[in-house]
Amino acid sequence: MDEKILMVDDNENALKAFQRSLRKDFTIEVAKSAGEAMQRIKTEGPYAVVVSDMKMPGANGVELLALVKSMSPNTVRIMLTGDAEQQTAVDAIDKGGAMVVLKKPCPVSKLKNSILEGLQVYRHNVINDTAI
Repeated sequence: MDEKILMVDDNENALKAFQRSLRKDFTIEVAKSAGEAMQRIKTEGPYAVVVSDMKMPGANGVELLALVKSMSPNTVRIMLTGDAEQQTAVDAIDKGGAMVVLKKPCPVSKLKNSILEGLQVYRHNVINDTAI
């Protein structure tokens, strides 16, 4: 099973840093906007896990995760945010179906563990989806 991870952030330096740090363990693809992410999901999906920044031009992370949830329900969604507002986390979970909301700056080890957990959930989702 090809388990690709899509990381979405308008900060190209952050994307490159995460990609460098995680590429030994995962197949990482990147998108710089919600629109680019949706296009990738349509043409190159499914993705096992989508990790999205909250604040991006166009659509924010909650809106993106909600779209991912409707287009690819088995995909596990993770939100990264520098926003200290509790409402952001609540919205990411309630509206976007985020498995977890991680605070920026996020240690790579914490993100890696969240992605590993997300992969387990994804495998479970896919097995149950195909078993029906």
